Amino acid sequence: MVATMNEVSRPCWDGWERVTVPTLVVYAEKRMFTAEEKSEFVDRGREARRVDLAGAPHDAHLNAFKSWIITLRTFLRMTCRGYLGQWALLK
Repeated sequence: MVATMNEVSRPCWDGWERVTVPTLVVYAEKRMFTAEEKSEFVDRGREARRVDLAGAPHDAHLNAFKSWIITLRTFLRMTCRGYLGQWALLK
């Protein structure tokens, strides 16, 4: 168990820094990560957008579902609006 946790707890910056599509990073207010860790993660992403859900616990998608789904829908609407024109050019 310790070996497994040690392996998955290592940062994988190479993979994250290669992601080129818009990405939503959602953090819960009741934090698992430090402010510095959050900032570094978002700053190292190419197209990362950050949202902090006020009052949300770690499992925000379960315990703050309404806030989480509003955030996700807003991101998708904004992101898709920008890409729809590009998709139309491919037809």
